[in-house]
Amino acid sequence: MTRDPGDYGGQRANMEHDSMRRTLEAQAKAIWPKEKQLLEARHGASLGRVLDLACGTGEILHRIRRDFDCEQVVGVDLFAGHLQNAEPPVVHANGMQLPFADETFDLVTVRHVLQALPDPVALLKEANRVLKPGGTIHALAEDYMGLFFDTDDANTENHFPEVQPLFRPRGTDLYQGRRALRHLREAGFDDIAVDPLLIDNLTADRDALRDIFRH
Repeated sequence: MTRDPGDYGGQRANMEHDSMRRTLEAQAKAIWPKEKQLLEARHGASLGRVLDLACGTGEILHRIRRDFDCEQVVGVDLFAGHLQNAEPPVVHANGMQLPFADETFDLVTVRHVLQALPDPVALLKEANRVLKPGGTIHALAEDYMGLFFDTDDANTENHFPEVQPLFRPRGTDLYQGRRALRHLREAGFDDIAVDPLLIDNLTADRDALRDIFRH
């Protein structure tokens, strides 16, 4: 039996499933307000030319275009099914081999993807290649040990430490957040600032948080 090369290691069906689209929509609702504040603090109202690398269904593409003054905003994703829901211009491409010239963008956003890659440094190096001198990468690196539940159920409380060994051999690193600083340095970035981004049920959209877990 020959594996479909467009299946991306068996990920395509799950990634292009409607439940993932709904999850990404809920994530954007919950997280974007605080991300927007961080981007405004660092860049002001103007972002120049922007690449949203691994843009998914385009939820953040839409918000960047709506909330900032940009010369251009382009999205790239590996999964064509995602891009059907995204507002163009978007490009179906592998983030490890971007179809852009060196020093093209002022800002590259890399969100919710580093933990899913066997080699996140390779993606970060490619992001660095297409950044203009003095450009910025905005990386949202997840660390699932930072996900806390107030529960009396010990099985839920200890869920992520138990499943990390199962995910890691498949290329997914649930502890990517604590490694991201080192990976950015290995990819050639310097002058790195770390901004903790805390999302909880007191300060974020509670319905959006519920929908992340629901979907």
